[in-house]
Amino acid sequence: MTWSYSIGVLASSAKDQLRLMIGDTVAASPQFQDEELAWFLTQRASIWGAASLACQTLATQYARSADSAAGETSLKLSQMGAAYARRSALFEAKDALLGGAMPYAGGTSVVDKQAQIDNSDRVAPQFSIALEDNVLPVPSDGNPAGSAG
Repeated sequence: MTWSYSIGVLASSAKDQLRLMIGDTVAASPQFQDEELAWFLTQRASIWGAASLACQTLATQYARSADSAAGETSLKLSQMGAAYARRSALFEAKDALLGGAMPYAGGTSVVDKQAQIDNSDRVAPQFSIALEDNVLPVPSDGNPAGSAG
């Protein structure tokens, strides 16, 4: 298990970006190991979602801890848990707005339609109607509709 953080690679390191977002940048007081952050990044589609998941985990950890007081000094870990829960909700909202799945409507442009047709991984449609196909219903008796027989 390792802990690392480098400002020098912040622009290209999702792990270090995630550390910065959740406030886990102090080596003397680590919140997560690098491997844990890597796992969060595999669980969500964007860094915002990974930050939400990390904050949910911290909120759960602090929720397990009890508040304590000794004289005039008190330690309220429940407030830390609540703060991380709020941060998680904020990151979840940003994930939905900026990094989450977006709706898609296929075939709305000629280029998009051709890209779908050219996609070799695309499942072929069950049926299609070509330009020369006759789609008018044919009577079962073989007579054209409306003729006397």
